[in-house]
Amino acid sequence: MQKVAIALVTALNPHIGYLNAATVVKESLKTGKSLPQIVIAKKLMGAEQLAKVLALEQMSTMRPSIEKRLS
Repeated sequence: MQKVAIALVTALNPHIGYLNAATVVKESLKTGKSLPQIVIAKKLMGAEQLAKVLALEQMSTMRPSIEKRLS
């Protein structure tokens, strides 16, 4: 289960940056804490914004900029 949760960090990269995302993953693996717990504790994102970014609907819909590149 932890590996699946760790994969969610990809969705955070545009919002917190690659280095912060890598730090969050390392801490999660070391401590067993969830990604959201760490992101909020480090004040990288607020709980509401984080929930929106990690929402399945948000991650599964195609963004207009991607649609343009694919057409």
